[in-house]
Amino acid sequence: MRILKRQLSIGMLGLSLLVWHCSKPNPAASTTEDRPLLKIADLAPNQAEFQFYFEKGYPELAGQDDPEMMSYVFDQFVQAEKIYGYALAMGMRVVDDQVDAFINEQMTHITFNLMDPSEQTLWRNEIRRRLTIQKFLQREIIQNVTITDEAIEKHFLEHQEDFQVPEKFRFRSLKCQTDDQAKGFINEFKASKKTFLEVAPQFAEHEGYLMASTLSADEVPKPFGEALKRLQPGQISGVIPLEFGEITTYHVLYLESVIPALEVGVDEVYDQIKTDLEKVEARNLLHAKLEELDRVIPMTLYPENLNFNYIPEDKRSGQP
Repeated sequence: MRILKRQLSIGMLGLSLLVWHCSKPNPAASTTEDRPLLKIADLAPNQAEFQFYFEKGYPELAGQDDPEMMSYVFDQFVQAEKIYGYALAMGMRVVDDQVDAFINEQMTHITFNLMDPSEQTLWRNEIRRRLTIQKFLQREIIQNVTITDEAIEKHFLEHQEDFQVPEKFRFRSLKCQTDDQAKGFINEFKASKKTFLEVAPQFAEHEGYLMASTLSADEVPKPFGEALKRLQPGQISGVIPLEFGEITTYHVLYLESVIPALEVGVDEVYDQIKTDLEKVEARNLLHAKLEELDRVIPMTLYPENLNFNYIPEDKRSGQP
């Protein structure tokens, strides 16, 4: 269920909820189910609110009713409601004027006004919730993230190989249907003294040889990488067979040039490392803060009030 990587999970909330783009509104879910799905602080969201969260947060899952997938989405809804409840309990509020300003700036105001009142209420509640969560994250998490130069330098030294640009080869590949055809090309190339591009059309299975590739040895099939390392610019390889199931194709490589490996200094990847470390620290701070608040602000779940069979995490076949 790779598609759920777009989830609005705690990690995403903690790192990328500073900006939220609203999609064009769709009709709100029709439900008369008002029983609460959870209770925390002054919150008691019902099925209609969860359905709205699901439709707006996961539009790519529309029409799907897999219990495991829905259970996973519900977990994300619970985490968001938990943060919202904590924020309210700590006195954080978003007033109507702020919600109206968001609607005017981020949504098509005319479209919003054409919605029926019940859908407008769902949108307003969702906007208020997200703006409140943003306020919580900014005050309790983001402004407390501090990454020192020493930490960046240490990370660079410990993972220096990850930041180096490897040696790359610019080459062309001639693909043939038979071993004899590939050998025929090699013999003709060496005997005629013509260029690779002049000889290739007589032997090529297709015109892939016309496009040169620039890749490292780790980015090509292992036999290609080994052959390229042995070549000098202007040379061709021997015949390289590649097996794809029951099919074998035969290749000859022509090396045009070698791009040396590039040593990268810490200054060149400073911002990248800082951003990565900030994400890790933000996740850790959020996890610690939620554990702290769990002890003082109780939350009760009512999964039996869902309109699908909720499956606990430890009972699922696997995480998406």
